[in-house]
Amino acid sequence: MEKIFDVIIAGAGPAGLSLASVLSQNHKVCVFDKNKIGSTTKSWASFRDLIEKLDLGDSIINNRIEALEFGHYLGAKWVFKDIYCQLNEPKLLEIFTSRCKKENITFISSFEINTFQKIENGVEICKGNDKFRAKLLIDCMGADSPIVKKFDLISKYSSYPILGVNVKNVSVDAEKFIWEIMQTPDYKELMIGGIMPYCENYAQVHVFPYLENKRVDYDFLESFLEDYFTYYPGLKNAEIVSKTKGTILMGDLKKNALDNLFFFGESALWTPKFIGTGMNQILRDYLRVGEKISDLIMRKNLSEKYLAKIKPLSQNKKSLHFLHCFEKIVFSLKDYPEKLNKFLIKINSSHPRFGECLMRNRFDAEILRKSWEKIHEHFSIREIYKMIPKKDILFLLELGIEVLEDSILEKYRMHLKNL
Repeated sequence: MEKIFDVIIAGAGPAGLSLASVLSQNHKVCVFDKNKIGSTTKSWASFRDLIEKLDLGDSIINNRIEALEFGHYLGAKWVFKDIYCQLNEPKLLEIFTSRCKKENITFISSFEINTFQKIENGVEICKGNDKFRAKLLIDCMGADSPIVKKFDLISKYSSYPILGVNVKNVSVDAEKFIWEIMQTPDYKELMIGGIMPYCENYAQVHVFPYLENKRVDYDFLESFLEDYFTYYPGLKNAEIVSKTKGTILMGDLKKNALDNLFFFGESALWTPKFIGTGMNQILRDYLRVGEKISDLIMRKNLSEKYLAKIKPLSQNKKSLHFLHCFEKIVFSLKDYPEKLNKFLIKINSSHPRFGECLMRNRFDAEILRKSWEKIHEHFSIREIYKMIPKKDILFLLELGIEVLEDSILEKYRMHLKNL
């Protein structure tokens, strides 16, 4: 049998269901997921103002979190003041599902879209003897999308594979998140452990390494998760309730669209390369993206040319580029924990709002200037040039023209001549 839709969405996570809630208002939509619709093994946190702006407040399970504490096992500690919240993940998906227009939506569980075939003015997907046809396919399958892999669309990427457990009978501060760079003598990458509290005696404990150009088997993280329980006395009597895992994938997608095919959420690799999560990027973008897609459907402009013009919310390019350089400095120090510890202490003192802007992925001119000055105070010019690829040097020089003293800038110019 042939089943005809305007849009097929592959993946019923926050990316797929949020878009479905918008597109189903005016179009016939079919949503596929390899698991049960509305189920997830992932954990999401966000900013209260963003959740409330989108009228998703019923999904908040802990709205008391006022800080994220990021530490290093040698003593460095940042406290990022902000208005965070921990979310009830199934409830969030339930809200998006309930916002779909019932007469325009079809949900199909337990089927993963591995491939599709192009037909005239659309795509076709086969499930048994059924053929599902649509004008547009939207890939929201996340970090391991088989379609992204099939078309070999990732040119460069890094990832945070996350393994965690939900636990009860814990004694942790319910008003702050905790992340810490762990001491891992037998592991060369940076391993981070974290506690995300749901209430006074219920929390999630997780570990996640930063990996450049590779992924890791979740089984490999089991021992590090066990180690992390020894860090905090409050976890001594913890009882595991359930497991959670996921991957935050960051990188460059060669194309964010093909003819009659669009990528959104983690599949689109829109996550900022250093900080933030795909979840919050989705929440910032889904309304605008859904409206633009709806407009293209009505105009019958679903070619790559038009779909590719849909981009994530614009960000200050200097801010984003500085974050990339900051990322490269941090991870160039991963084999030198004492240097990294000192640098984290130094950079955190650059500005009172540094942590907030880092987590929300936005720096203003003043914070850019003070942060860059702190980097310069901490490292010699020669050290910086060893940590930063040559392609980023021009950006740093241009930023230096705006924020650094002439005498310092001249040193950079001379060093550039010697490269």
